[in-house]
Amino acid sequence: MSDNPPETHPLLRWRIDKIKLDRTTANYICVNEESLFSFLLPRLPGKTDIQIQQLFIDRLLVILDVHSFPVAALALFDNLPVLYGKSNNPKLTGTITSMRHSYECQYFMETPLFEAEDRVNRTPFQGPNYRFPLTEFLKLRTLFDDPDGDMIQFQMPKELVYTARSFFSYTEPPALYCFEDAPDAHGNFTGQLSLHDLIQFSEWIMDILDQDSGKAESLLPVLEFIRDAREKTT
Repeated sequence: MSDNPPETHPLLRWRIDKIKLDRTTANYICVNEESLFSFLLPRLPGKTDIQIQQLFIDRLLVILDVHSFPVAALALFDNLPVLYGKSNNPKLTGTITSMRHSYECQYFMETPLFEAEDRVNRTPFQGPNYRFPLTEFLKLRTLFDDPDGDMIQFQMPKELVYTARSFFSYTEPPALYCFEDAPDAHGNFTGQLSLHDLIQFSEWIMDILDQDSGKAESLLPVLEFIRDAREKTT
C-alpha cells in the first residue's frame, strides 16, 4: 500500500469501498475519483481480491461501451497492472459516504440495481466540485483520440434544449448531459457528444410521441433538428 494514489489517467482512478446492503457487507461501491461516477458490485461473498478486480473491470468495460466511449478508452484496461493507493481527500471521502447512503436508500426502496445506479449518477454531489457524476463521466470521452469521428461538437438552440428538458424532467437522455451549463451569446447550447447519443436522443423522443403525440407535440421541432444534424454528419 502506498501513502498516495499513483498518478494515472483519470478514467483509471477508482475508489472501491465495501458497502452494507441489508445485513450483508459483501457489496462494493466503485467510484471514479475524477467524475464521481459510480456503480455497485453486489452480493460477492467469498470472492477473492483478484476475482473482485476482474468483476470490476468486466462491468466497467460494459459501462464504457454503453456510454459510447472510444475504443482507445476500452484499450486502457488491456493487461493493466492494478496499483493501490490511499486517498487523503476529505471531500471525496465525505461524498462517497453520501453516495453509500443514497444506494442504501435505493436498496430499501427495492429499486432495481441499474435504475438505482442511474438515479445516483444523475444526482449532484458536493465533492471536489459540485457536479452531476454522469455529466463529468461523459466528459472523459473527450480525452481520447477519435479517428472514426464518432464524437461531434453539437449545437442546439436554447429553446429546444429547454423544451426537451421539460419533458425529460426526471431522467434525461445522456445527450442532454453533454451540453455546457449555459447558452452562448447566440443562444445555443454546445456539447461534445457521440453519434450514438444523438440516435438515442431521437429514439427517446419518438417513444414519448408514440405514447401521447398530442401532449408531446412541442417535441417535434427538437426531433426534426436532431434528424437534420444526423443527416449532416453521416
